[in-house]
Amino acid sequence: MATPWRASQRVRFGEFELDLSTRELWTNGTKQTLAPQPFEVLRLLIENRGQLVSHDVVVRHLWPSDTFVDYEQSLRKAVNRLREALNDSAEQPRFIETLPRQGYRFIANLEFDTSIRDRLAESIVVMPKRAPDEGLNAAVNRLRENLGDSATEPRYIETVPGRVYRFIFPTELPVTPKPEPPDSGAARADEGFWVAVLPFTYSGNADLAALADGLSEDVVTGLSRFSYLRVIARISTLRYANQAIDVRSVGKELGARYVMEGSLRQAGTKLRLAVQLVDAVSGAHLWAENYERTFSPDGMFELQDDLVPRIVSTVADGYGILPYSMANLVRGKAPDELTPYEAFLRNYGYYSRGGTPEDHAAARACLELAVQRSPDYGDAWAALSSLYCDEFAFGFNPQPDSLGRALQAARRAVEAAPSNATAHEALAVALFFLKDFQACRSAAEQAISHNPMDGWILAGIGAILAYSGEWERGCALVERASQWNPRHPGWYWLPLFYNAYRKGDYRDAVVIGLRFNMHGYLGAHVAMAAAYGQLGESEAARKSLNEILRLAPAYALSARERLAKWFAPELVGHLMDGLRKAGLELSDESAKSSSSSIGSG
Repeated sequence: MATPWRASQRVRFGEFELDLSTRELWTNGTKQTLAPQPFEVLRLLIENRGQLVSHDVVVRHLWPSDTFVDYEQSLRKAVNRLREALNDSAEQPRFIETLPRQGYRFIANLEFDTSIRDRLAESIVVMPKRAPDEGLNAAVNRLRENLGDSATEPRYIETVPGRVYRFIFPTELPVTPKPEPPDSGAARADEGFWVAVLPFTYSGNADLAALADGLSEDVVTGLSRFSYLRVIARISTLRYANQAIDVRSVGKELGARYVMEGSLRQAGTKLRLAVQLVDAVSGAHLWAENYERTFSPDGMFELQDDLVPRIVSTVADGYGILPYSMANLVRGKAPDELTPYEAFLRNYGYYSRGGTPEDHAAARACLELAVQRSPDYGDAWAALSSLYCDEFAFGFNPQPDSLGRALQAARRAVEAAPSNATAHEALAVALFFLKDFQACRSAAEQAISHNPMDGWILAGIGAILAYSGEWERGCALVERASQWNPRHPGWYWLPLFYNAYRKGDYRDAVVIGLRFNMHGYLGAHVAMAAAYGQLGESEAARKSLNEILRLAPAYALSARERLAKWFAPELVGHLMDGLRKAGLELSDESAKSSSSSIGSG
C-alpha cells in the first residue's frame, strides 16, 4: 500500500500547502514555485517526517554519484532557499530542524489532501478469489498487530469472504505520532516575537467590507516580506472577524507578542481608518494612527496602495515600532545569552539610539558571535556588514580592511538568503563605499524588489544612488520613505539637502537642513555650515562651525578625506568652498583645491 504522502498530490503543514505534482507552494492565496533542488529536499524530508535525514542521504538524493559539485555549499544553498520560502529559520525552526554535523529533520505535523481518499480506495489492490494461504494469513496478522487492528473489529484491514482481504481507508489519514506542531499559541510564544494582524473591522456596505479585507490581507503580505518578522498566517486570525475581542486573550491563543487591529468607518465620501499595535503581553498600546481619505469603490486599489505601505513601514522598517520594541526587550541580556536572532534584533537599538561608537562596538561583538554560532544566518551577516561599513564611513572602532570585511559579510548574507532585501542592501552599501557604482546599483535594485515597503531600505538605497550620481531617482526614493514612516531619523533629509546645494539652491538647502534635528551628528553641522557659508550668513555659519569643532576638533585636517568617502570630487570641492567661507581654517593646499573644484556650481 502506498503511504499517504506518496498517494496525495497535496500536503499541508503550518500555513503552507504544497502541490507535489507542480512544486507549487501556496500560502495566504499566494503561490510560489519551488526550484527543483529545494523542492526535492522538502519532499525527502516530508517523506521521512520526524526522522533524521543525514547530509549524505540528501546529497545522494539530489545528485548522481558522477556529478562534480561542491556538495556542502550546494546543499546549504538549497536548504537556505527552502527555509526562505517557508519563512523558517535555523535558529528557531518551525519546519526544518538542523542537527549539527548530522543532517536535517522535518518537525511539523502533516495533513494530506483527503479528497484523494476515494481514488485511493478504488486503487487498492484486492486479492483474487483463491484459497487462503497460511503465509499470507500470518503476514496479515502481523500487519494488523502493528496497526493495532483486529479481524473482529477492523479499522484498516477487513476480511471479505471469497476475496480474502480489503483495505478500509480511514476517515482521517494516519500521521506518524509527534508532539504537537509548533503552530499552537504556547509553542509560538516560545519561538520569539510573533505578530498577528486581526481582520480589520468595518461599519458599512459591501465595498467597505472588501476594502477592510483587502487592507488586512495586504498588511499581512507586506509584513511577511521582512525577514526578521514572524507573521501569523491570515487563515489563523479569520475566526476573530467581527468579534469583540480581548487583545491579551487573543495574543495568548495565537502565541503572538504583538497584535494589530484596524477599523474602517465611512461618512459620505470620507473614510477613516484607525490602526493600532498592541503588546499582547503587557497590554500597552505601542502605536496608533488615523488615516483619513476620500473613498470611492472605483479607487479601492489605489487607496490600498496608498495606505498599506504607510502602515507596514511605520510598524516594521528599521526605524519602526516593532524593531524598537524588540530591541529593547532583548537589550538587557548579556551577549553570550543572546540567540543569533536576538543578537540581530538587538542591533536595531544601535540605530534607534543614534549610532554611537559604544553601541557600535557592542552590536558588532554580538553579531560576530551570532554568525559564529549560526554561519548561515543571512540577517546577521547583513547587519554585520553594515557595522563594518560604519567603521569606514564614521570611524567607529576601526579595524583593518573594514570595507573588505564588509563586502565579504554582505556576500555571505546574499549567499545565505538570496531573496533577503537586507542582504542585498548591505551589499549595495559596501559596493558604494568601494566606488563600484555599477555593481552597487544592481544590488540596490535587488534590495528594493525584494521588499518595496521597507522605508529604511528605500531611504538608504536612495541616499547612495543619489551620491553616486542618480540624484533624481535617489531623492524620489528618500522622499517616499519619509512619507511612509513619519518616525524616520533626520538623515533622511541629507540627500535632498545635498541635491539642492549642488544646484546652488543654498536657501532651499538651509530650509531642508533645519529639519535634520540631529545635534550630535557631525554630518548635519558640516552641511549647514557649508550652506550658511555660501549664503554669507556668518553668525549662523559660526554656530554650525562651533558644533563641528566640538564634535571633531581636528576636522579641518580630515575634512576632504571624510567628504570624499561619500561624494564625487566636484561636490567635495563645492562643500569645501562653503566650509572655507563659513570660517573653517583649511591648509593652503586644501583651500586651493576646493576653489579649483567648484567650477560654475
